[in-house]
Parts: sequence; structure tokens; C-alpha cells
Amino acid sequence: MSPSPGPECDAPGFFSDSMTSLSFPFPTLLEHLIGGQDLSESQAKSVMEAWLQEDFTPVQTGALLAALRMKGLTGLEL
Repeated sequence: MSPSPGPECDAPGFFSDSMTSLSFPFPTLLEHLIGGQDLSESQAKSVMEAWLQEDFTPVQTGALLAALRMKGLTGLEL
């Protein structure tokens, strides 16, 4: 018998993309960056707009900056 995954949480938070103006889910952004893939111009624009609109929580901002640091920034992403 496998353990129950527990109740589903509908509250907006770290893995919820409903709080941001990103054109793609935040976890997808992190997976993309941690996988070493550069952001396209449209992705970088979407991330910067969401960040400047303060759509990211402080935890999301930290995760984003850490993932960008891990991957290494490109000029386009700046």
C-alpha cells in the first residue's frame, strides 16, 4: 500500500502560476534554467515584466536568481 499524497492545496504559492503574469508556469521556468537552457527573448521579457510588477514572492525571486546564477547569465537575459 502506497502512502497518500495528502490533500491538494489550492492556495496560491511557490508552485502556483496564477499569481504571476508569466506566459508559462514558474516551475517550468526553474526546470528550464536548472537544465542549463537559455531563455528566449520572449521568455526573458516575460520574466522581467513579472519581476518588475512584483508578481514573484521573495522565495520565487530567490529561486529565480539562484537558477540564473547556476546556469550562467547571457546578455539577452540581463
